Amino acid sequence: MPHAHLTPAADILAAVAPLRPSLGGRLEPTLLAARLGATHCAGRYAFTPEPYVVEGAKTIHGRLGYRHLKLWFYELEQVYSQNSSWNLSAYPTLAARAAHPYFRAAFAEPFATIALEVKFSPAGDLHPRPPGHMVASDMDFAREEEQLYQLTKYLLATYCDRAVTFILQNWEGDWMIREFPGAMWTDPAKIPADLDQRVETYVRWFAARQRGVSRARAELSAAGSKCRVLHAIEVNRVFDTLLGAPTLCNRVLPRVEVDLISWSAYDGMQIDAHGTGDAAAIGIWQGIEIIRAHARTIERDGKGRPQVMLGEFGVAENKLPPEKNAEDILEGTVAAALAQDACLLHYWELFCNESNDPKYRDAPLDRNLRADELGGFWLIKPDDTLGRAGAWFAKRLGR
Repeated sequence: MPHAHLTPAADILAAVAPLRPSLGGRLEPTLLAARLGATHCAGRYAFTPEPYVVEGAKTIHGRLGYRHLKLWFYELEQVYSQNSSWNLSAYPTLAARAAHPYFRAAFAEPFATIALEVKFSPAGDLHPRPPGHMVASDMDFAREEEQLYQLTKYLLATYCDRAVTFILQNWEGDWMIREFPGAMWTDPAKIPADLDQRVETYVRWFAARQRGVSRARAELSAAGSKCRVLHAIEVNRVFDTLLGAPTLCNRVLPRVEVDLISWSAYDGMQIDAHGTGDAAAIGIWQGIEIIRAHARTIERDGKGRPQVMLGEFGVAENKLPPEKNAEDILEGTVAAALAQDACLLHYWELFCNESNDPKYRDAPLDRNLRADELGGFWLIKPDDTLGRAGAWFAKRLGR
């Protein structure tokens, strides 16, 4: 999508100004509350003796008052280790994971939507992945489809009497196809020779996952379940598309129809460049335009456009330069996402997972880390007070 087809910056700023309180606009609490959620994953501190995934779900709904939850659905012993004994088999099925008492308790909180980060099913976990690949081209895609089918069927049957939507999605897809976070394909010399094979693999992988979800929905549609289950592809390097780099947007999304698109939107927020509210508003607006120009989705927004959600956005408060304003960046991000009718906004995250000391980065948690030992991706800080983002959202929600 060429730059000429993107909405000009001045027009974007004028369109989002009515939703920016710092510019005299008004952000309706009900509008924000209808879409705002938070992620709970791998935090480096806890406050209660409850199983960690349950503590997070209860805190997001009960204390913060958010209606939408996002949880990790793999590496459970690592990301939800505190006060937890998972006692899982080596490769539990997706449906078995959902039936675990910890998830049953977390899902029991009255959220409107629950997004699950299903990076791999056992079909992917069990299959050897060659160097450079997170999804192997010869993986058993039929088994992957069956895993998503069984999970969807379980959720629709178990929560049939409740108006809740589950969203099953991958982790940041552009990093997955490039093998690891930070791999840049804007330099042609860095693009692997097997690019076409990778693209084909991800088209097949996402199509298999969507077939599994759609098949279960079709079979249970006559049962009158109030529950819904949707499948999303998550992208995370949207603006590389404009630089001519291969991305999920330009190489994968046009070839596979899914329910909706999730965007891990740090490139739109310009966090790497420590952006401003204006820059974030422009980036989020245009990023959603780029996604919609390439996506084929079953779900549509109020104007009939492909449905997009912010699967992840956040500000590392401890890493922000002193001259930058976290609240300003959040305001621009949220205003643009709402003005573009993004269906959900998942903040990263409840309790910060990112330590400043490498020795804690992947190590088991032996103590609650202090605020100064963390990057600052939090709504609630280690001293049990609201961070800047948490306080900003609380004010906007009128809490």
